[in-house]
Amino acid sequence: MLRRLLPLIACCVVLSGCGQAGADHWSVPPTGDAELRALLERARAIDVCALLGSGELAEAGFGDTPVPIELDGCAAITDDPEVSVAWQVTSAVGPLDPQADATIDGAPAVVRETAPEPGGPRSCETTVRLGAVLELHLDLASRSAESCAPATRLAGAAAARWRAEPRRTSTPFANTDPCAVTAALGVRPDAVRLWECQFEYRGQKFLLTLDQVGEQQLGAVYFEVDGHPVHCDDCEAGGLMHAVRVPIGAPLPATAFDAEGGPRRAAVSLLTIQPDDLTPEVVTDVLRAAVPLAAG
Repeated sequence: MLRRLLPLIACCVVLSGCGQAGADHWSVPPTGDAELRALLERARAIDVCALLGSGELAEAGFGDTPVPIELDGCAAITDDPEVSVAWQVTSAVGPLDPQADATIDGAPAVVRETAPEPGGPRSCETTVRLGAVLELHLDLASRSAESCAPATRLAGAAAARWRAEPRRTSTPFANTDPCAVTAALGVRPDAVRLWECQFEYRGQKFLLTLDQVGEQQLGAVYFEVDGHPVHCDDCEAGGLMHAVRVPIGAPLPATAFDAEGGPRRAAVSLLTIQPDDLTPEVVTDVLRAAVPLAAG
C-alpha cells in the first residue's frame, strides 16, 4: 500500500503489562481467533507516528513532525517534493520473501532498493517482522548516496520503539475491533487483521475495513443507513454497491496532505467480494450492524 502513498506524498486488547520494553507477547503465535483479536486490540492502541522521533528523522534528513496518512501509517517529507519517508504497521499476510537474508533489530527483514530514474531519488522498501502476526513497512525516497542505509536505520528504530508501545491519544477506532460486526451478524470471521475483517453473511463475502479517507474521495451519497450517509464513488443510480463508505464523526485535524483529498474522515469501508450476487438488503444489514460499533 505504501508504494501507492509515496507518489501522493511527492505531490504535495488492552492487556496488562503495556509499555514494557522487551515484552515477548508479540512473538508468541496466538492460538485461535480470541487470542489473535486480543493481540490486535493491543496493537491498535499503539501510535504508529510515535515509532519514529524527531531525532531519527532529522538524522535521515527529515526534519518535520510525522503526519498520519491512514490509521496504520505516517509520513514525513522535506522541501524536496521527491524526498519522503512513509511507514505503516499491518497484519502479516504470509512469510517474508524466502530469499530474504537480512535482519533488522534482530528480526527477519527484507530490504529492496529501486534504481533511481535519471536525476531522481533512490527508493528503498523495507519490511520488518514485528513478532508473529504483524510487520512494519517503511518506504524511503532519498538523494543520499548511502543507498538503503537510512531506511534500514529508521526501520530498526521504529521496530525497537514498537516494543515500548507508545500510546495513541484520541484517534478514531483505536478501541474498535473490525470483526465485532461478525458477532452482531451472528457469523464467524474468515480472516482477522489489524484494521480489516473478512466474513460471509447470507451467502455473500465481505471485507470490512476501518480507515481514513479524504472527503473528496468518498464519492456521492448513495443512500442512508439509520441516518448515516453511505457514499460510493463508482455506483450508478439504482445499481448495486461494490464498495461503499460511511464516514464517522467530524473531520480529523488538518494535515499537510489534506489539499490532495480534502479533510480526512474516519470511515467504515465495505467491499463486496462477489458483487454479481449482491442485494441492497444484505449490504444494509451489514452496515446497520457495523456503523454503531464504529461510532462507539
